[in-house]
This record gives sequence, C-alpha cells and structure tokens, in this order.
Amino acid sequence: MRLMVAGTGSGCGKTTVSLALMARMREKGLRVAPFKSGPDYIDPGFHRVAAGRPSHNLDLFLMSKESVGQVVALGMEGADIGVIEGAMSYYDGIGSEDACSAWSLARETGTPALLVIDAAGSSSGAAATVLGFQTYREPSGIAAVLVNRVSSEGHYRLVRDAVEARTGLPCVGYMRADGEIGLDSRHLGLVPAEEVPGIREKIDRAAACLEIDWERLFAVARAAAPANAPLPDFGRPLDGLRMGVARDAAFGFYYEANLEMLRRMGAELAFFSPLGDARLPDGLDALYLGGGFPEVFAKELSANAPMRASVRAALEGGLRCYAECGGMMYLSRAIDGAEMAGYLPTECRMTKRLQRFGYVHVRDLQSGAAFPAHEFHHSLEADDPGIAHAFEIRRAANPEQLWRGGYRVGRTLAGYPHIHFWNRPELAKRLWGIET
Repeated sequence: MRLMVAGTGSGCGKTTVSLALMARMREKGLRVAPFKSGPDYIDPGFHRVAAGRPSHNLDLFLMSKESVGQVVALGMEGADIGVIEGAMSYYDGIGSEDACSAWSLARETGTPALLVIDAAGSSSGAAATVLGFQTYREPSGIAAVLVNRVSSEGHYRLVRDAVEARTGLPCVGYMRADGEIGLDSRHLGLVPAEEVPGIREKIDRAAACLEIDWERLFAVARAAAPANAPLPDFGRPLDGLRMGVARDAAFGFYYEANLEMLRRMGAELAFFSPLGDARLPDGLDALYLGGGFPEVFAKELSANAPMRASVRAALEGGLRCYAECGGMMYLSRAIDGAEMAGYLPTECRMTKRLQRFGYVHVRDLQSGAAFPAHEFHHSLEADDPGIAHAFEIRRAANPEQLWRGGYRVGRTLAGYPHIHFWNRPELAKRLWGIET
C-alpha cells in the first residue's frame, strides 16, 4: 500500500496532514515508510519522528526514473504502507512546467494521490478547487480528497457532499482546525524537528485532530503499483573506509539514500557533532560535511575551537573530504565574522534574500564530470583574489544563467550544490577523491 499526500499549494497543510497520518497509522500498528517528493531536507526529519523510521527523498531531477523506483523499494522494505509527502502545489515543477513535480512523481511511481484542500472560509466552493486540480492534467492521478482546517463536522459534510457530487472523488476524512499545531518557519523552510520543543506532542495533537475513513483510505493506497524494483549492487569499493559524518542541529541535511549507498559500498559511517564534540572521531579515512544551519549556530561552532582545529589539522594532513553547502561554510574562514575552521580561501556572510534557489546542472572543471544538483542558500562568499573555482554551474530553469563556484583545496572538494548520488556510484567515489 502506498499513497501521496498532495497539496493545492504551499501552506495548505500537507506536512501537518502527512505527519498526522503517519502517526495515526503507526498507532494502528502499521509500519509506515515515509518519503518526500523533491529535494527538501527538513520535512524528512519530521517524518522520522512521526513514522519512527528514516524518510527518503524522491526527486526526478536529481535521480533517474529507475533510481526513484529503487529508493521506493528500499524505503518500503519491511513496511506495511508508504506515505509520500508532495512538494509545493501538486503540479509545480521546474519553471512554469510540471516536470519533476509531485504529479509527475505520482505518475512515474504509480502512486495514487490524496489531495489536501484548505477549507477555511469556504464550503461547497471548495469543490471548484478540487475540480480544477482533477481536470488540469489527464489523468490527474488524484484518487481521493482530505479536507483540512474544518471548523465542525457539519462544515466537513458541506464540503464533502459538494466535492463528491462535482468530481466523483471520495473524501476520506478531515482535519479539524487547531491553531496550536502549526510548525514554525525559518529562511530555508520549516525549523528542523531537532529544534522544535515538544515536537512529539505537536504531532500527537495533530493526529488527534484527524478523522479518517480508514477503509476508504486503504482502498486508495492498495491501488498503488508494487514497489518491487531490484536494488543495485554497488560492489564494495569503499570496504575498510571509515568516514566521519557531521550530524547535529547545525548539520543535518543528508539524503538518506546517500548514506545507505555509502554503507552498501562498504564505508563505515562515524557520526560526530561539530557543535558538541571536542575532536573528530579516531581513525578516519574520509570526511562528509553536509548542509544545515551553521549560520544559526555560528557562535557555538566558533566557540568550539578544539573541533575547528581538529578539522583543519585533519584536512591539512591530507584527509579526504566532501563538504556541501553548510559544510562548505563551516570550512570557510568565518560566517558573519564568527571564526570557522579556516581551511577554504573564503568568508561567508548572510543576506536577507535567497541568493540561489533551484535545480542546477554542475560540471566539475577538473574531471569534466557533469551531474544534476540543487542550490538553496542565503549566504554569499568573499573569495580571495584570483581563486580558481571547482565547478561550472548552470541553472536548469534558465540555462543561460551560468556561474562558477565551489573549491578544491588539497584533498577537499566543497561547494553549495546539494547532490543525490544513489544512481551515480562513480560520482560518490569522485567526491572523496577515490580513483574510479
């Protein structure tokens, strides 16, 4: 069984509904496999709390169709039902097209969509919204509707009767309006689960607001295509390699399939905290510094001088390292004046607006390797004069926009682009300077 929780737009409540559904399914004794459509890192953190197991990103730009199917199968191992949370509006994709949208993901994976609509301030008129989404694409893939922000059972009946009469789609339930269950936002989206006080209680409160016709909902989920794609054999090229992975409140942006792929390739992952640990783990052969919010914790990171010194000494000693976005910022000299590891020839400063946002095509200027990626950051770098950047980057939605970025210093490769490398084992090896 599997379904996609799709929305009419950002803010319609699909994240809250997804978390409530996962929690309620778990209460019923089901093993829930969570997924997220698109490149978002924050929602999967909430999924892990609600479902009790890791959430996988599914992205048709960053991944091939085959690898998306494989990661669905990977996530569904040992699960009774899969829940994919859509991104943005159901049809939103690259630019004005619906390529790489939640709709296209539902179609490619054979997953029926549950459309979440916000009924606050409307009743039978909500059916017009559902009808528009149902007819915008043929087939729409929308199999049912869930009504959010309902004021009463009578309000729900008005919406349900209109939707079912006008569209023929079943309404499988509703969520009562509750101003106490919202999730706070930050400049990169929602505040991560690790930083939300009482997140378990918030999810439980949302779950208590959910009224579901389980028979109808499970009938929708049973119509999903089987998740039986064979998983690839990556070989064991990283056998014996011990890789330090930064993971704490400042560094939490990792695609779960990337970590699983490294394990399957033979790497031993040693997690550590740049915020709380005094030095790197012993016996490392490589380092993986993912993205996150180092700017929010810049004072704390700066105050942990022993860890900064440990990282810099390891890199100067030849430790292989790949640092992505926030990880790259940590390796710079400073973030808004707060001293960082000081290994890269640049400083970072935060701005009040997005500097880069969206899918990109990246070319490694040294190897010539090309790969898709995603950028999302408010910071800017102030490089040393004459610095030679590591990447040529082109915006996917507007290929005429071209720039250079990233750094290759010693055995370290660092840059803003976020990369999903499940179906690119050769790229995974190149990122750490391992010969293919």
